[in-house]
Amino acid sequence: MNPERYQLMVQVARLHYTHQKSQQDIAKQLGLSRPTISRLIADAIKHKIVTFTIHDDQSDLLDLENDIQEKYGLKAVKVANVVNENYEYVLNALGQTAAQYIEALIKAGDILGVSWGRTIYHVSKHLSQTHLEDIQVVQLKGGVSQSQRKTYSYETIDRFAHAFNTEPVLLNLPVIFENQHIKDTILSDSHIARVLNLAQKANIAVFTVGSVRPNALLFQLNYLTEAEITQLQTEGVGDICSRFYNAHGQIVNQELDQRTVGLSLNEIKNKDHAILVAGGQHKLAAIKGALSSGFCNELITDKYTAKQLLVKG
Repeated sequence: MNPERYQLMVQVARLHYTHQKSQQDIAKQLGLSRPTISRLIADAIKHKIVTFTIHDDQSDLLDLENDIQEKYGLKAVKVANVVNENYEYVLNALGQTAAQYIEALIKAGDILGVSWGRTIYHVSKHLSQTHLEDIQVVQLKGGVSQSQRKTYSYETIDRFAHAFNTEPVLLNLPVIFENQHIKDTILSDSHIARVLNLAQKANIAVFTVGSVRPNALLFQLNYLTEAEITQLQTEGVGDICSRFYNAHGQIVNQELDQRTVGLSLNEIKNKDHAILVAGGQHKLAAIKGALSSGFCNELITDKYTAKQLLVKG
């Protein structure tokens, strides 16, 4: 290529794209015709003097969804776009994305099992009231706490039930009992048995994971001894429906698990739609453990967590 023409192409491209000058203004400035300027710009693109990058957030999210779905063998993945990693922003984005997903998924006759905690509460806040009928909404685990720490258990299921025009079916029990004998005695009650049976029949389960950080919600509800908390923090990565597991998906404390009220991890993972809603750096190990162990078949997370889930190792 003629060096003089090459430099002219560079000059025209810089004036047009960097300095935002019109082709007519450039023609006047350089004493050339407008068609000549147009050809110079076209040639600058052809010879890669000028290149373009299109930043499409939606396309990036779709790529993340497809990559995670393939890596972990999931039925579906939805990645929420968030402006930064502030956990309040993450919770809000997860709530919106999950609510939209559930509204599109659910149909008349479905039984929807719901867990509790801040994440699922944010999902409930974003649900719109539908016109569907014959839907049942049931708690997946006990929701009574004697702690002052808010669990949002009733508010969450009440909002879900309101959105789907039904009455909530509550599991009005502590999620963890002092010993298995007391739990088994109470669970023999016919009403409690019917609630648990309905939870087992649910074809959709919506739940999150808890972390094992010192300020984790379950550690603040006076269910666990200091020794139990220490073991869970040492050996576990998180919990689903208050059932603590390690990085390989194994229950950390069998005795504690026997005292826990609600569906087992195997019962949850076998749902038609086992929907895990979770995000945030502090929950990454728990999410990875849940995914690698097959405790969910559908995932809703945020874009920062999604990228971390694709990192090898």
